[in-house]
Amino acid sequence: MKKTILLFLICFVPTFAQKLSNEEKEILTLQDQRSLGSGKLVAYLSSPDETLRYRAAVALANIQDTSTVVGLLPMLKDKSVKVRSAAAFALGEIGSATAQDSLLSALWREPVPSVAGRLAEALGRCGTEEALLAMVEHEWNPAIESARNQFVLSISRFALRQIKTDRAVWFCFDQLSDSNASVRWSALFALWRAAPLRVIDIEIAKRYENLQKYINDPSSDVRIHFATLLGRSRSSESIDLLKRLSVAEAQRREWRVQVAISRSLGAFVPTNPEQMSDFVSYLNSANDHVVVSTLQTLATLSPTLVSNDEGKETLEADLVRLSNARERPDLVRGEALVALGRHFPHRVDKALLTDPSSSLRLKSKVIEALSYSPSAETFKLFMEYLDDDDSVRVVMATWDFLRRIAGPFAIRSYMEQDTTLKDVHRMLFGKIQSSLHRNDMAITTLVANTVGDTLFFSFFHGTEFEEKIRDELAKAYQRFSSPVDTEVMQSVLEAMGKIGNAKLMPLLEKSLQDADRTVALSAASALKSITGKDYSQQVPTASKPLYSDYDWQTFESLLPEQTILVKTSKGNFTLQLMKDHAPFTVLNTVKLVRKGFYNGLPFHRVVPNFVIQGGDPRGDGWGGPGYAIRSEWSLVNYERGMVGVASSGKDTEGSQFFVVHSPQPHLDGRYTIFAKVIQGMEVVDTIQVGDRIMSMEALN
Repeated sequence: MKKTILLFLICFVPTFAQKLSNEEKEILTLQDQRSLGSGKLVAYLSSPDETLRYRAAVALANIQDTSTVVGLLPMLKDKSVKVRSAAAFALGEIGSATAQDSLLSALWREPVPSVAGRLAEALGRCGTEEALLAMVEHEWNPAIESARNQFVLSISRFALRQIKTDRAVWFCFDQLSDSNASVRWSALFALWRAAPLRVIDIEIAKRYENLQKYINDPSSDVRIHFATLLGRSRSSESIDLLKRLSVAEAQRREWRVQVAISRSLGAFVPTNPEQMSDFVSYLNSANDHVVVSTLQTLATLSPTLVSNDEGKETLEADLVRLSNARERPDLVRGEALVALGRHFPHRVDKALLTDPSSSLRLKSKVIEALSYSPSAETFKLFMEYLDDDDSVRVVMATWDFLRRIAGPFAIRSYMEQDTTLKDVHRMLFGKIQSSLHRNDMAITTLVANTVGDTLFFSFFHGTEFEEKIRDELAKAYQRFSSPVDTEVMQSVLEAMGKIGNAKLMPLLEKSLQDADRTVALSAASALKSITGKDYSQQVPTASKPLYSDYDWQTFESLLPEQTILVKTSKGNFTLQLMKDHAPFTVLNTVKLVRKGFYNGLPFHRVVPNFVIQGGDPRGDGWGGPGYAIRSEWSLVNYERGMVGVASSGKDTEGSQFFVVHSPQPHLDGRYTIFAKVIQGMEVVDTIQVGDRIMSMEALN
């Protein structure tokens, strides 16, 4: 693929520079260091300056120390609207049910819609079933009508924590008649998050006539969540409504809605095989996102179901056509190959593995497709690619899918079929060893996941390699360090816990004091698996940040609403940075930009109607800048076009960013938002895996 250049140009205009007070800097520093400052941070809640009270509350939301709940509760009565909102947000992020009664009381008396919305959101994050019932049974206050969508969304937040009631379901269905589209889609989102529930199926049947109007709802978000809800139901009325929505959407051709319809039709196929033809018709869509989502759903269906379908020959031809369609993105071709491997394995073109024109992404998908065909031949091919010197990505894919074909009984059958596999124990150990010696975080993680599969590891029981594998894992673990390598360290520790013995305990005990708490917790879990004892009390209460950058001069020189023009191979879109909501993330991004860090990087991940993601120097989702920054959760929510930072857990952010195709409430307060697309979302909608950013430049 043609190499392009990513260029960020940041303009600095001193006239508009925003200066921070020393107190603000201290609060932000304490937030970033995950420190209460020996009481300083809580003390700021009593400051006469509302900005300091606000920043202190947001800082406590990020630190999430339950001891601060007592200090935050009085702030729900603060005279400042923004402080009350921040206090509610903080209590929700901390997640302690002890705040429930205070939050409910505040909600009933709150006259400002924006604050009421935050209170409802907080209750959704920390409230019990009692709070849920109180919310849906309380008489609605007309003065805060504009907060109704957040009120309804809070029910989905309860549902995400598996707190569901029939009364809440009825309440959500009643909200579908609201004139505000955001309330309607929020209610549908809450309903499908609560599904499957028998009461939802019953209500769909009872309200069938009324629900028909949402087939032509003017809001695409409403139709998206309507389609998704129908796919979570198993009533005959749901199938009928979904098919009618599909027909109507064929005229509108809103790809995000069609993605939802395709997925929901696919969900019906296992119990309603007659829906197969309608489902696979989406393979003929001109929109790549729709095709990809259909292919991905198809790969989850039973091969028996597909083989019994009358249209299987046409389906096979469509999949072969798509896998060979060089004009389509790699993701379309790759997912077509995976679907072929699942349902028509003899049609997977192995020659693509050696074809010079095949991208590494496509080769990885060939490996995935072949994993559905366990045989001595496939096993030998996997052995060949487990330590491929030319491609980390292909090695990753091979380790990722090895377990599908490498169970102990399967391997023994391969040994009987092929005499060259008689020394397979030594062969497999050699692959494990050579892969771990690459010191690649992704490959090491995948090897650890494979070895940590107790069924796979049982193949080595009683052999000389059983102990050697443990030794190699221990050596590999010590070549990584947190917080940059937390994900691989956690995976290796988990594997040690599953296959470990007493010899690994000194290493695990040392890891109990790792600077990253998530690593220490993984070590405690591994030790418990080996000894049966609880080591959690020996884990530090918080992670110790190892990287920080408090370049206030650069930060203050940034424009309050800096806009960035992003030029891609698909067209242009414009971002607006949110320095007040994610100061250190914005600062980090700007500095990486000025170093040319992003130059030539592709969008490496695209999930239809979810996100596009880029910023990885490896191009496979495992790369970063060589350090980690902290999460910065704020009062901004994930609406369509918001730009967030990818992470593998709290405080593991780096350089990878994503843009959401549609509202994603479940990401709120879980992933940093540092910018939003203010122009050109139609371009974002067209981006596929492999597309590149050509340049970025400041507009103001």
